[in-house]
Amino acid sequence: MINHKSIEAVKAASWTSGSHFCRPLYESYCFSKIPGTLLRLLGKDSDALPQDCWVEGKYDSVVLFLIDGFGWHFLEKNYAKYPFLSRFFRQGIVSKLTSQFPSTTAAHITTLCSGVEVGQTGVYEWFFYEPQLNRVIAPLLYSYAGDKKCGSLKEVIAPDKILPSETIFQKLKKEGIPSYIFQPKDISHSTYSNWMFRGGEVQGYDRFSKCLSTVLPLVEGGGLFYVYFGEIDSNSHYHGMGSKEVEQSMDKCFTALEEFWKQISQKNLNVACLVTADHGMTSIDPATTFFLNRELPFLEHVIEKGADKRLLTPAGSCRDYFLHILPEKLQETKALLTQALKDKAFVCETSQLIGEGFFGSKGVSDKFLDRVGNLVILPYGNNSIWWYEKGRFDQKFFAMHGGLTREEMETIFLFSAVK
Repeated sequence: MINHKSIEAVKAASWTSGSHFCRPLYESYCFSKIPGTLLRLLGKDSDALPQDCWVEGKYDSVVLFLIDGFGWHFLEKNYAKYPFLSRFFRQGIVSKLTSQFPSTTAAHITTLCSGVEVGQTGVYEWFFYEPQLNRVIAPLLYSYAGDKKCGSLKEVIAPDKILPSETIFQKLKKEGIPSYIFQPKDISHSTYSNWMFRGGEVQGYDRFSKCLSTVLPLVEGGGLFYVYFGEIDSNSHYHGMGSKEVEQSMDKCFTALEEFWKQISQKNLNVACLVTADHGMTSIDPATTFFLNRELPFLEHVIEKGADKRLLTPAGSCRDYFLHILPEKLQETKALLTQALKDKAFVCETSQLIGEGFFGSKGVSDKFLDRVGNLVILPYGNNSIWWYEKGRFDQKFFAMHGGLTREEMETIFLFSAVK
């Protein structure tokens, strides 16, 4: 069934500039409540999603499928095509959630693994300024922003200096509940993964269907199972949301999941099966990208500098561009950007977003404050705004996320029980 209460709550969560943007619902229907929901379903007391999103009970196993980028708009358009998805509408619960802000993978995977909102983890985007290094970094790649090689920070700074200290998998392990994490081989044992999946057993896979055949017998033993599928997101980036590559990725994903469901439903198990996405996506066009340093060269003189006199940019993404502006130039720069981007984006001070709770219900940590820029550019519609540096920074994507539009912010939580 469709959880209409969740849909109405998200519909009402508008923010500024008419209906351009969606406010994150940290207190209720938000991705940030999923870690607590996993704990509740395993019988542990925790702050969870509203009760209308799931069925109360202590389950022996909880299986969470995170389908990167497969937000509400993808679900709405494609669920009837796939029995695995349509079954949740008939026999389960289909809820609409908001992502956290920024609507980006780095923030959401970190929150999922730690159980802590983005404003507390400080891992808020794909690129952000790290004051301990006085440089902009890419936390998931564990490298300096723009580096072609992943893991370039490994010998520079320890993960505990960058990433949250405890994981939900460690918490469950202390309670005698095992966790199993399944990711593609190329990211399963990265520096980020090795740190954020502590307490769980990590298995890398090369084929999604083969991965699910590995999950199936383990579910019989109980525990938490986190299964990640990233091809829909990556193919949307590189080929566009309506491309044949994205359609092929969806076919691969949901055909394999349907077979998994058929097999698991034949067993006498007590399992909660969940599907979510970290964010939605919106289409963009590389040819229309507004490169700030090309169009507004004055910015190079008002952005703060870090190590080796490098400008502390770019931070965020082309859908939520965070600027570290010299304090004495903040108001002047805000006014100039507002005029220059009046038809393309909303420009506001980050302090306004913090004050209005855009980074979490529990406020923001000192680590977050030390990292985040003081001005943010939020594109309207299908606009993209970025920084150009040959061989290091460009904009070649045909779909993106990170911002506050509904296409980016509206995501999913699907619940069904196998008993």
